[in-house]
Amino acid sequence: MSREKLGQFIRDAREVRDLTQEMLAEQIGYSRDTVSRWEKGETAITVETLIKILKVTRMQVTIGDEEAKVCIKIL
Repeated sequence: MSREKLGQFIRDAREVRDLTQEMLAEQIGYSRDTVSRWEKGETAITVETLIKILKVTRMQVTIGDEEAKVCIKIL
């Protein structure tokens, strides 16, 4: 998954929960500017941080192709 696609996923997940960038940032221990850079695909995100975002937004992401899927699911 490209940084741009992951950034759009983060934005969509945040918006579904009616969270501002600032609210999400506060809940995961980062700045609003960092969340903005992730959403724009400007900077990479660690798996650990993505898991924090998934916990806050109660979303899931599937990474991989049709042959080998890896699913991170946290509800």
